[in-house]
Amino acid sequence: MTVPQAVIFDCDGVILQSNRLKSDAFGRVLEGYDPAQVTEFLAWHRATGGVSRFHKFARFFRDVRRAPDWEALTEQACTEFGTLVFEGLKTCTTVPGFEALVKTLRSNSVALAVNTGGAEEEVRQVFEARGLAKDFDYIFGSPATKEHNMEKLRALGLAMPGAVYFGDSKLDFDLARTFDLRFIYVAYESEWPEGAKTVKAAGARVIQDFGELAPQGYSLLG
Repeated sequence: MTVPQAVIFDCDGVILQSNRLKSDAFGRVLEGYDPAQVTEFLAWHRATGGVSRFHKFARFFRDVRRAPDWEALTEQACTEFGTLVFEGLKTCTTVPGFEALVKTLRSNSVALAVNTGGAEEEVRQVFEARGLAKDFDYIFGSPATKEHNMEKLRALGLAMPGAVYFGDSKLDFDLARTFDLRFIYVAYESEWPEGAKTVKAAGARVIQDFGELAPQGYSLLG
């Protein structure tokens, strides 16, 4: 089996147990608005993992609420959202087995990167605070889209055919196919209901958490 030269990770729900943290924060920011609209928005949010908060709040205020001042409302909501989640991101638990896998990959000189829909500067600060930043060659996030960030990683020689991509959303799965990456779906905290079924049907691998890779580390990534 060929050892991958690069491994790319999504962040929320893959590195950090933060999917529910962020879903709760979206709901808290939108408290006071039409409950039916908020409920529908939150269902859409969960179905579109990996899309940035900027695009999601813009959709709510521009397309759902049709607010004339949607840009200002979006900016305000993003600021409030960031305040709510920042401390939680610094303390929430990592997905089981993540640290051990990263240690194994690093000891075998595998290049590592993060491609997240989360705010890039926020993620970098969180990773610095948690001591995770040193483990990654690149950390990319929003406001750039995950597709654009994957293009940057391809230009840097990481998102090349045969590289491994750990993700938990449909967007991650679609990106893996677009860039010809070996996709591994992390089911542990995924909010994509059809994820495991869809990924298995396509012949890609599904794991509950990284503990399944522990016995042989990177050699099980294929």
